[in-house]
Amino acid sequence: MKLNYGCGMRVLPDYINVDVRGNPGVDVVIDDSKPLPFRDSSVDYIFCDNVLEHVKDLGFVLGEFFRVCKDGALIEVIVPFFGRSQFEYHNRTFRYNCFCCHEVNGGSVENNPYPKYFRTVKRRLRFPKRWKWLESFFNRHHRVYENSPLRIMFIASSIYVLLEVVKD
Repeated sequence: MKLNYGCGMRVLPDYINVDVRGNPGVDVVIDDSKPLPFRDSSVDYIFCDNVLEHVKDLGFVLGEFFRVCKDGALIEVIVPFFGRSQFEYHNRTFRYNCFCCHEVNGGSVENNPYPKYFRTVKRRLRFPKRWKWLESFFNRHHRVYENSPLRIMFIASSIYVLLEVVKD
């Protein structure tokens, strides 16, 4: 089973399209503060494009993804980069290492108290076409990019993360 979580008006064929609003094409209407209406370990893939910045409780949603996903399931996430202008309806911002605290290896955080759900398969800063030529360099040197005025001069549009669910 494949979920298009937070699909809005972007309904995908061959996916179960899930959203908080009952727009045309939405298969399942949810409340992101309540458990997902799917069995444990029943989902193979979750696509989540520019949604997680809106959810009320990110930890709860990630926990629900872990619960409904099979071991080895993939979660494809696209979130806006924290250097972009923030909108009043965004509940949070994201940096390059935004999901490392939930990685099974603990990421770079010592004594990490967060539940370990994922292994990062791929992580990329993504840039608009005019800055694409810088993308490879900034991904290799993401700390320099994020901690300098470069993030204001050459604004990344989003962060792409592919996570693999790891269950013992």
